[in-house]
Amino acid sequence: DPVADLAVHSVEAPAMAFVNDTIPVSVEIDRLGSAAGAATGRVQLVDKATGLTLDERRIEPEAWSERTQRAVVTLTSKPDASGKRTWVVRVVPDGPDLISENNSAEVPVEFVDRPLRVAQFDGYPRWEYRYIKNLLLREKSVRSASLLLASNRQYLQEGEIVLDALPRSPEE
Repeated sequence: DPVADLAVHSVEAPAMAFVNDTIPVSVEIDRLGSAAGAATGRVQLVDKATGLTLDERRIEPEAWSERTQRAVVTLTSKPDASGKRTWVVRVVPDGPDLISENNSAEVPVEFVDRPLRVAQFDGYPRWEYRYIKNLLLREKSVRSASLLLASNRQYLQEGEIVLDALPRSPEE
């Protein structure tokens, strides 16, 4: 009997992410060989340092594209600590697999635990200004300062960060 082969074709994940955010990892899996029609298995997302399985999905038969013999599976994880990590995406076939070396791929990801800082400036009290200001205030991973130009050529401040002067560079 011919042996089928499941292989990791590509992996897409963000290079950086915030702690406590849900991180999606999109995996494309190829189904190769003359017995590929019967190939089934699972896809796992594993933390390389600890060996813990962060997420696991079954490759459903309807996930395979008949034209390309490729399936796309999205795995997710929610990290709880900052730092650089390496995740491993692994395909675990249910039956024999022709080449086991193509069943995994590494994904480097860096997690940060600092908030994103945003400064918003507007000249008129438009609805877009108010919408974005409220959106920034609700997001826990963002610290914001929203400034609206007043009639006396000064800025009215709203938000969590108080600015003493207008920033002159990205570092400020």
